[in-house]
Amino acid sequence: PKGKFTEKLEGLISFALCENEFLQNIKSILNCFDFEADFFCQDLCEALYLVSPEQRDGCAILCDSGFLSTSVSTVMGDGLIGLKSFSLGTGQIIADFCEAFEIDAQQAKELLNNVSLLDKQDEIFEIETDDETKQIESGQIYEIVECRAKQLARMIDKCLSYNKDLPKFLPVMLTGDGICKIDGVLEIFKEELNR
Repeated sequence: PKGKFTEKLEGLISFALCENEFLQNIKSILNCFDFEADFFCQDLCEALYLVSPEQRDGCAILCDSGFLSTSVSTVMGDGLIGLKSFSLGTGQIIADFCEAFEIDAQQAKELLNNVSLLDKQDEIFEIETDDETKQIESGQIYEIVECRAKQLARMIDKCLSYNKDLPKFLPVMLTGDGICKIDGVLEIFKEELNR
């Protein structure tokens, strides 16, 4: 506080690093269009927006699983006390579908949008290709999605294991466009993360 003196000051400090040259390049490009920009850590902004101040006063865990990558943020107060990222998201599930069933990415995405792990039924999914109608057994689809969901949960758990002081009772909040839309994934996460 202003006007106060001390010999020692302690605290947790949250910071994000970025190459200054990168920032200058982006600023110069934006200046050409008469735009001014400030730069913020996306994961911190997301945590401040999605996690209530009451939850952040203690500690909260937010996982954002996107198309190609997943970030695991540990937020306390108005800062991050931990941030880990890894390359795994729904894009890998789509790539698995493309390879296993010999379909294109758009067809694989549509297939993923119709998956529900809550109500597994033996059924046949039909995919129209240029020269044929492919029939895919639901069991194969469920196996791929479950395997990737478990892998994702284990990697999140590994990210959390770096902070030994993190209480096990803290829930993991999950956000992201793809993985959150799959019915039944949350149950896999609860089981794998034991949270």
